[in-house]
Amino acid sequence: MNQHNQQNQPHNQQPSASYLNMTQSIIHGTNNILNNQFPTPNADDNNILRILMDAY
Repeated sequence: MNQHNQQNQPHNQQPSASYLNMTQSIIHGTNNILNNQFPTPNADDNNILRILMDAY
């Protein structure tokens, strides 16, 4: 029973470092694009991440 539950809960696993690095790179690149198009003070990757999460 316990093994069955674990197999059906992959979301509990930690994401790989490469996945996190890729996500960070995408966020950083998105932030750069938005800053070039819409310059704003105090914009950083954390702000972009919050905006993307709010949109999701």
